[in-house]
Amino acid sequence: MNTKFSIKGKLVGFALGILISSNILGGLIGLLIGHILFDRLATNDNEEYFIEDSLYVENTNIITFIIKLCYGLVNQKEDILLTEVDTIKQFLRKEFGIDKLYISKVDLIFSNLMDDKSNLNVDSVIHSINHYCSYDEKQKIIELLFVVAVSDKNISKEEIDYIHNVYHKLKVKLNDYLKIKNKFIKEELEYYKILGVNESATDAEIKTAYRKLVNLHHPDKVKEADYDKEKFQQIVKAYNELKKFKRIH
Repeated sequence: MNTKFSIKGKLVGFALGILISSNILGGLIGLLIGHILFDRLATNDNEEYFIEDSLYVENTNIITFIIKLCYGLVNQKEDILLTEVDTIKQFLRKEFGIDKLYISKVDLIFSNLMDDKSNLNVDSVIHSINHYCSYDEKQKIIELLFVVAVSDKNISKEEIDYIHNVYHKLKVKLNDYLKIKNKFIKEELEYYKILGVNESATDAEIKTAYRKLVNLHHPDKVKEADYDKEKFQQIVKAYNELKKFKRIH
């Protein structure tokens, strides 16, 4: 409670009571009214500061968790590019409505993580995000990871594996994950089409489809006149790429 504000309220109430009633009793009544009214104002004032401070702490925590998750992604490469850090800032502003006060912390958090890599525990970060963030926000985080991964025009197997692991632990539904993923890795959809399976096909279903197509188009299985080299190469490439994307063994 704001003590100075409360004392001033009592004094003002006492003085007004004396002026209006011209006696001590009126002053005491005024003091009581001043105590009630100004104490309530002081309490409300402090509550507003507390709420603002709590929101600041919560927003700062969420930003820290998201940035740590992004750092874990870009750390899959040898170098962290400035464009990747800028991409994170822009996405946080646009999709999360984070203002400049919080955005300014991105560079500092990245710097601290680079100085002390032991400070990054991805599983702990994911646990915190599951606690603080809504399902929609978690989908946005997955999208952010893809945005960062493709910001250098080249998404690696390690980055795909990392994002796949995060999506699974954030408990994002497979269909929602695939919708996000397909915005950035369009060629993967084509690989599914070549093998004649849908995106949610299991590893076993993909392997079965691949083997059937290989048996149909392999040069040892068809007449030379019927052999389509380009078609066969597409089938092999599609399967090999899906092995990478889906981590099929």
